Amino acid sequence: MKHKKLPDVDTLHEELDYDPATGAIIRKSNGKYAGTVNSIGYTVIMVKGKLYLAHRLVYKMYHRSDPAAYIIDHINGDRSDNRIYNLRRCRKNSSVNARNRRNKGKYTKAKVLFDTFS
Repeated sequence: MKHKKLPDVDTLHEELDYDPATGAIIRKSNGKYAGTVNSIGYTVIMVKGKLYLAHRLVYKMYHRSDPAAYIIDHINGDRSDNRIYNLRRCRKNSSVNARNRRNKGKYTKAKVLFDTFS
């Protein structure tokens, strides 16, 4: 999956406030929560007229780098939980999620490679 280029960090910090402990993303213009949850459970946010996945914006705002080709995985499986400690960067190998997933009544281990930060 190719991800679209994210807005630069300065633009994100001009428009949004992010609380890493709660995962709340607030619009500076009106003080309200930014975004909505889409049909598959991800929070999406409009920035400069374009729609972005909130967890990718959060990653960029917090780490000050674009996740680019990496997948940002929700560790606890809750796609709307954007606390920084619930997000991890990984490369897609054969499946998106690293935790056990139910597959016809059996648990299978998905394969992903995780990055470690120095």
